[in-house]
Amino acid sequence: MWPLWCADLFLGRDPYDLTQPCDDAPEPDDFCYRSSEDKRIERYLNRPDIRALLGVDNAAGNFSMSNMKVNQDFAKSGDLLRTSRAHIEQLLERGVRVLSYAGTLDYMANHVSLLHALLTGLDY
Repeated sequence: MWPLWCADLFLGRDPYDLTQPCDDAPEPDDFCYRSSEDKRIERYLNRPDIRALLGVDNAAGNFSMSNMKVNQDFAKSGDLLRTSRAHIEQLLERGVRVLSYAGTLDYMANHVSLLHALLTGLDY
C-alpha cells in the first residue's frame, strides 16, 4: 500500500501524472508511479556494463527509482524548505547551461511552481 498521505492528498491519483489513477499496487515504500517502464530503467541502470560506463562505485548499491527511507531522511533534514535559487544563479553566472524539467500534469515537480518560485526574478 502506498503512503497514506499520498492517498489523502492526491485522492488516488498519480502525483507525477494527475490524469492517471494510482492503482497498480506498488511496493509498500514506493510512490504510485511504479510501472513496467520504471522497472526497465532500473534493470538498465543496474547492469554491470552501464554502471562501469557511468563510473558507479559498487559500494553505492543498486539504483532504484524511489527509496522512501532516503525520501524521509531528506524531508527530516529540512532540505525541502531550502531554496536552490542561489546555487542556480551561481551556475548561470558561470555560463553553465541549466535544464529546468517540470511537468504540466505533475504535482510533485510542476511547471507553475518552478516558474514562479525558482525562475522568476533570478539575479544573474
